[in-house]
Amino acid sequence: MKNLFNQVAGKVKSSVTQGQAGAAGSVGLMQALIGMFSGEGGVAGLVNLFQDKGLGDTVASWTGNGPNLPISADQVLDVLGKDRVGRLAQETSLSPDAVTGGLSTMLPQMMDSLTPDGVLPDGAGIKERLSALAGKLL
Repeated sequence: MKNLFNQVAGKVKSSVTQGQAGAAGSVGLMQALIGMFSGEGGVAGLVNLFQDKGLGDTVASWTGNGPNLPISADQVLDVLGKDRVGRLAQETSLSPDAVTGGLSTMLPQMMDSLTPDGVLPDGAGIKERLSALAGKLL
């Protein structure tokens, strides 16, 4: 788990230090994703959203052991909805397409890192894991 946190944080930090125009948006997207994991419904709520949209096998691959199945930007949009993606776009100063594209890459990795034993963490466990990740981003 620690190694994956380091990899995810390293990718975000790398884009910032390279001075890319979208670096601030990428960091904002990572922060928004952390907020979704720690907010109302948390990880379990996100899992339910994916299951409700017929992507139960996909999200189960992220929370279980073994390889993570991919998700497309269109599928992210379908699960989160245009309104939520629009809010994330405003918060991060990214286009809606950049938000869904970024989340299609980040979600499987983040979900996998938050459930290393194939078990959804409880409130205290998720806060601890998210704090560790957020600390690496600063």
